[in-house]
Amino acid sequence: MPTWKDSVVANVVPPVRAALVAAQLPFLAVDFDFTNGRVRVCVQPNTPKAILDQVETVARGVARYAYAKRPPTYAFSLHLVGPMHPVRVPGLRDRIMEVTLRSDCLADLRIAYSELERRCRDADVAATFAQGGIVALQFITRGFRQSFVGDDEQYLDETQRRFHLFPGLLWTDDRANAALFATWLGVQPAGTRLVIFDTTFSGNAIGRIRNVVAEWAAAHAGAGPASIDIVGVVDRERLGDKGLADGEETVTSPSGYSVRVRWSYLLVTSLITEDQNNLIGYETLRPLGEIEAAWTAAVIEVRAPDGVLLDVMATRTLPALISDVLDGRYRTTALDPDTGVEVAAAGVLACIRMAADKEREQLQDALANGFIDEGTAVQALEQVNSAEEGALKRYSAYFDRLENIE
Repeated sequence: MPTWKDSVVANVVPPVRAALVAAQLPFLAVDFDFTNGRVRVCVQPNTPKAILDQVETVARGVARYAYAKRPPTYAFSLHLVGPMHPVRVPGLRDRIMEVTLRSDCLADLRIAYSELERRCRDADVAATFAQGGIVALQFITRGFRQSFVGDDEQYLDETQRRFHLFPGLLWTDDRANAALFATWLGVQPAGTRLVIFDTTFSGNAIGRIRNVVAEWAAAHAGAGPASIDIVGVVDRERLGDKGLADGEETVTSPSGYSVRVRWSYLLVTSLITEDQNNLIGYETLRPLGEIEAAWTAAVIEVRAPDGVLLDVMATRTLPALISDVLDGRYRTTALDPDTGVEVAAAGVLACIRMAADKEREQLQDALANGFIDEGTAVQALEQVNSAEEGALKRYSAYFDRLENIE
């Protein structure tokens, strides 16, 4: 059933898009920014300010409240492309994730990612793939920032030159993403030492990368990378009894280009990635070329290998919290169980209240700015209030446990 947000998008986005096309102005996509209550037009990163101003003027001529935006800046270069489907951030209809992490698994993953960081430092350029590679990539770039000598602008220049994020090679059936990656390989300078990494359960992702690299190298003419190291971070629990062996080969093209390709595996107890579950909650917000957390409310327990509770954390910004725990920012001694119950209950309550308050605020802004009528707003407000009460009942177990605390 369509929501009030669907009505807003249907009413304002198509007319703005049509006006921009009629004005022959360049843009990537149009969507609605409910957080700020405005139509949002995404333009290319290198769009001149004069063109940016024209885009905003045309958009505001159709929808009074609109703005143009270049894609955000990350500590790596994005190579994510369409199809451009907006990702709608869900509201109270979505669950609060309950996640238990083992401290030894976190330590194991931290060791593997630190080894990846070391290999990236030894290389000239590194590449990985969404979604699985995002967590490792962010871990590595944070490590680079801690030791980087220079200001933020110099740091971004260096990391965007060095690190590259591509769409998954199996995202599409038409090999378009493989072709995109192969094209990028073909423009790497002669003598480049390249590291390519990804997370995987079975090792198949690394096999796919090897195939793409081998096909590219066998057909490449001219200079290119001197070495390509492919590294897979493998979930040992999911791998089971399957054996994985490191290896090396030299691929030579008919034109005489030759490159040494090596592959190896870093086994960890358990991966924390989008591939395994919805823990991280990352989605590619394609209209803006952004990587955002679509829904990140969660209660996380960190437990020792013997099951002893070490820490409880509740959040609506799970990616940031996962970054913290991967960096070892959690208690390492036993937590009083009653304290854990209180923290979890308070966190769940805050997540529900904040989500409802945000939805009500967005409703009020949409009504004030003329994007919805009063009747629609009243009906939607009743639905938000009902959803809030429903969420409180759905997670009542967290609050019921408080009664057992002495």
